[in-house]
Amino acid sequence: MKKTVCLIFLVIPLAATAQFSEGNHLEGKIIHRFSVPHVRLAHPIPSPSGDWITATATGYGGVYLIPLSDDGNIETVSSEPYTGFHRLFSSEGTHLYFVTRSDMNYRMRQVSLRGDRTRVVSEPVSPIRGLLKSREGLIILRDREGGMRAWPEIEGVSRSVHEETVCYHDDHNVYIRHHGKTEVSPRQGKERVLAAVPSPDYSMVAFHEAGQKLYLWNVEEDMVLFLGSGENPDWHRSSLQIVAMLPEDDGHRITSSQILVYSIQGKNRHHVALPEESIYMNPKFMPDGEAIVVEERKTGTIVVITLGESR
Repeated sequence: MKKTVCLIFLVIPLAATAQFSEGNHLEGKIIHRFSVPHVRLAHPIPSPSGDWITATATGYGGVYLIPLSDDGNIETVSSEPYTGFHRLFSSEGTHLYFVTRSDMNYRMRQVSLRGDRTRVVSEPVSPIRGLLKSREGLIILRDREGGMRAWPEIEGVSRSVHEETVCYHDDHNVYIRHHGKTEVSPRQGKERVLAAVPSPDYSMVAFHEAGQKLYLWNVEEDMVLFLGSGENPDWHRSSLQIVAMLPEDDGHRITSSQILVYSIQGKNRHHVALPEESIYMNPKFMPDGEAIVVEERKTGTIVVITLGESR
């Protein structure tokens, strides 16, 4: 008897693609501008309360604290070279953490945002790949070998890092670890992962690869969407919007940069209308969700911009 063999090939997609469509422009209006004489500020990060913005000097040559109150003065937290590569505010907004490097010796530093600016400096630690904050608020050091540990000398806690909910990445993948279990994102591209940022509710992760490729990992559905071109994503407090930048260069220097807002539910991408003569970069949502903070590359200033209605 002649047997017939039927071969069935199943094609299982690892990720779905969905290019976001172009939406209306958003009106950007500058409401605050901050500068330090003879210093070019860069890489702003707002505190959870919105009372402070931390910035570095261009080239990571110092760390600065910018108060949002009208009568506050910008404070120099550190003027050491190679300072501020990694910076985080505590969840309560009461402390600023950052990393310094001197002769390949890395140190963790904590600065109180209350009273007399009490400081705590760690002993030298192994080379750091990243400074993470878990969903539960624990500050975590991640070394270049992928190891993680809490900083008990600073945090005063003893709970295990492995029980925290934390998002991180390596060159090839994006991960979320929760109660000792690790989920790995399905991947679209093969380029190096440069940044990964979880949404406030940890249901999604925005990440970008080399080549200005911006993606959204829906953790619950285990699906990755291609958002389009963009870099350095940051989340709105609602977990419904992402802000990112799209810089262009001439091979030697950055010549322009667009600020983009992605609406997750509508799958639209909105350009923020800003003065064309300036170069705005590294946007972050302010905690109230009504404004963003950016660096203005040409002048070395930090700018807070409200986002108006679409037009």
